[in-house]
Amino acid sequence: MTNRRRSYMAGPGDSLILPPSSFNLATMFESFVTDTGIDPDRLVFDPVVGSPLPMRDYGRGPQGWDPELNPAMFWHPLFWLPDAIAVPLDFHDQNGDEQEEDLNLWALRVAWEVVWSGMYDAEDGTWADILSLYGLDVEAPDVQARITAWLSGAADPVLDTINLAEYISENQDSNVLLVVDQAEPFRTASWGVHADELVTGLGHLLRDAKTEEEYRWAVGQIAYVATLALGDTPPLNDGGQPFAAAWATITEEADNPNTAIQTIQARAQYLQQSLTSLARVFYPEYQQLMTLLAQEDQVPDRGQLPAPTPAP
Repeated sequence: MTNRRRSYMAGPGDSLILPPSSFNLATMFESFVTDTGIDPDRLVFDPVVGSPLPMRDYGRGPQGWDPELNPAMFWHPLFWLPDAIAVPLDFHDQNGDEQEEDLNLWALRVAWEVVWSGMYDAEDGTWADILSLYGLDVEAPDVQARITAWLSGAADPVLDTINLAEYISENQDSNVLLVVDQAEPFRTASWGVHADELVTGLGHLLRDAKTEEEYRWAVGQIAYVATLALGDTPPLNDGGQPFAAAWATITEEADNPNTAIQTIQARAQYLQQSLTSLARVFYPEYQQLMTLLAQEDQVPDRGQLPAPTPAP
């Protein structure tokens, strides 16, 4: 069996960090839940990272996952993250004080490690099939049965040996501090790229709308995605109101057929103005960060995923 790679919720050129498509954010979370069977409360979802991240929890099962999860999804490397990156860490900040890594920092740290190790390749938009590295075909019914038994606590001669620890950075405390420094510029860059795409998308959708229903859908959809991708953006003026609350209201109004179309048209103007303002402020920060990253060597000097080994 060869080392396989799989496309999943990504395509060629799709970056895992600062993903350019805001519209995919609307479906990623639901798709991951549907495909894997994982409880939504075990997924971390951050617009800076282009994939939901499942978080291991040994309270859910002997291997850290619910035994009822879909075994066909266990090719995915996010289910095989080494302990050092599988959950948030307690770390010491630059002042030596102990801190608990918040989920946004953890998500960015995991994303970097997944990219550095080759688990995800942005060039072709594929993920490594981890089981294929160990000679297993996840599509085979007998392999899926083995995974289900293993998730319930049964020993397995191959699954028990899967360990990707040597392909991630040894000093995760340093990585946490690196991500702490990156958090603000990456967050503001994320606001910029998502606002820019959404205001462009809104213009196209409104222009192409042929009926009131299509117009309502366009306004409601953009407002909904804006809440997902930009819900944590601050007001741009002192004393201003957060955008997220207004966008959520627009989504509700657009979904309500009793809302007058004139109201929806007025909301579309506000939506366009708010997204344009955010793009004007933050998109240059996205461009600046992309230029900086292109100039820097972000990949640590270490190997990537192993060559496949035969199954016993």
